[in-house]
Amino acid sequence: MITRTAIEQLASYANPSAPVVSFYMNIDKGRPDEASWNTRLKNLLARLDEKRAEWTDADWASIAADGERIRAYVRDQRVAGARGVAVFASAAGDLWQSYAFPNRVGNDIRLGHSAYVRPLFRMLDRYQPQCVALVSKDQARIFLLVGDTGHTIEERGDILSDVPGRHDQGGPSQARLQRHHDDAVRHHLKKTADMVFTIYRQTPFERLLIGATDTLAAEFQDALHPYLRERLLGTMNIPMSASPKTVQDRVRPILRAMDAQSQRDVVERLATEVAERDLGTAGLAHTLDALRQGQVQTLIVTEDYSAHGGRCNTCGAVFAMSAGVCPVCGGMVLTIEDVVSVAVEQAREQGARVLTITAPGAAARLEPLGRIGALLRFAVPREAAAM
Repeated sequence: MITRTAIEQLASYANPSAPVVSFYMNIDKGRPDEASWNTRLKNLLARLDEKRAEWTDADWASIAADGERIRAYVRDQRVAGARGVAVFASAAGDLWQSYAFPNRVGNDIRLGHSAYVRPLFRMLDRYQPQCVALVSKDQARIFLLVGDTGHTIEERGDILSDVPGRHDQGGPSQARLQRHHDDAVRHHLKKTADMVFTIYRQTPFERLLIGATDTLAAEFQDALHPYLRERLLGTMNIPMSASPKTVQDRVRPILRAMDAQSQRDVVERLATEVAERDLGTAGLAHTLDALRQGQVQTLIVTEDYSAHGGRCNTCGAVFAMSAGVCPVCGGMVLTIEDVVSVAVEQAREQGARVLTITAPGAAARLEPLGRIGALLRFAVPREAAAM
């Protein structure tokens, strides 16, 4: 799976003297519409022809070469069994980065002087690992699931501890034996919590679910590292003997429902902050204004939202306006096809969280707010934005 570092490196690539083709396509091998993949490929590449008049003959030679190379790559990946591909190519700029995925990536093609990587960031956000720890008094099994629907699962840890049984027969030794039993359980829970934290450091995960009885889950939470407590979603009852597929099937709908609820909660909080004119702003112009001021804590944007805008060729500030003089430094504002993607990249560079809204209910709530907004680090006076 592609890493955030690789995407950030690709996002930083820009070549003002050479065209860059950014290509995404679902191959959908095995789906009912599988036979349409070749038509879809032709249609996507044909969209390059619509831009022919905007490029020089030398640029177009590079673009045509990239198109042919992409065509061959997609055919090879279809045979290899990929469900989605992404390619970033520039023959003139000596760029070729290709990725094959086991899941769908959407269908899009972009032409410019930099790589269009927003869908890759979105995929990375949606396919972060999730952890499930099944815990009993003397055994533990730890799983990692990948994907917003948990489409793959891997068992990463199995612990069996020597815990003596409870002594309930009375007599002078009962209290001592009970303490011994309780101490052994606590040691087992601490050992399990340490293993979960080791796995987290090796493969950082976004969320943790515990499969245990309520009493044992509460004790286990006390043993967790604070980083893990912050990622704890809740507890559920899953038998220790459950197969990996059973764990996956039980957890998948929980993750999906929690994702949807989390998105609704964030958008509702944004709506409240905007209404109170406190720590929220919405709409493209206002959001870009907050981004320029470094105020964005969380950028919130609908999955398929894009808009034309401008970027200063001197200071890099982005605006809803597509041309003119930069009010920040006096440079020239040049038109860019998708200012939202640039805003997403700049928000990440500033250390802001970027939340892509995919849940239908949350997206519908964000629609009247302009499909984009931001929770702010602290409130600042805001004038009506026109840029």
